[in-house]
Amino acid sequence: MIFYFSATGNSLYVAKKISKEINTMAISVSEVILHKDFHFTLAAEESVGFVFPTYYYGIPSIMKDFISQLVLEGNPDPYLFLVLTCGTSTGNAGKMFENQLNAAGYKLSSTHAVAMVDNYVLMFVMSGQEKVKELLDTADIKIDTIIDKIKAKETGDFNIIKGAVPVLISTISYPLYKYGRKTKKFYVRDTCTHCGLCQKLCPSRTIHMENDKPVWQKNQCIHCLGCIHRCPVAAIEYGEGTLKRGRYVNPNVKLL
Repeated sequence: MIFYFSATGNSLYVAKKISKEINTMAISVSEVILHKDFHFTLAAEESVGFVFPTYYYGIPSIMKDFISQLVLEGNPDPYLFLVLTCGTSTGNAGKMFENQLNAAGYKLSSTHAVAMVDNYVLMFVMSGQEKVKELLDTADIKIDTIIDKIKAKETGDFNIIKGAVPVLISTISYPLYKYGRKTKKFYVRDTCTHCGLCQKLCPSRTIHMENDKPVWQKNQCIHCLGCIHRCPVAAIEYGEGTLKRGRYVNPNVKLL
């Protein structure tokens, strides 16, 4: 089985492609947390994968919550693999996740990473369709290589896109995420159609519809930015950082 977290579809695409090739199921971490059922029974020789994006060269908060409660039964020593998705580099996110697994009593067998389409709209203008296709075509080649290693149950750290100083960049950047990810700058423009999709897809259950408009009711959220990217009319903004920067959803997967 493969546990994935994905806001705009990049990690979902990777998880589904790998799950098809190794004949297993892809399970949404958001759904697991929603239903509060963290117990899973493995078949003999069944591998377990984790696929998610890096945030500030570290781990999304939802993955920490998930791993702290995950219980795997039925196979005392499963092959556990990690696939990180990122814009350009992962920093020390792989080691951070490995430490989380170790603390939960599990041992990571292999680490992989693939560069996808950067969608951090708070800082960057989103790529056009031609560039998106180019990036995803390149990613496909890397994913195929990762699949071969997973099928062979190779062990080791195969992530070659950590960046020049991964420990340093994660040490500097990740606290900005850990102590940041505030919600007060989220707002909705008058073009909102009151569809309620943002409330439905919010993995931290932060968004609630009040008077037919979304309201962010917690001080912090995961900051996946799925609400911004997946709003059908691009009505959700975050301060001035997202204005006129476009939106992105992986075109190769079907999202809600």
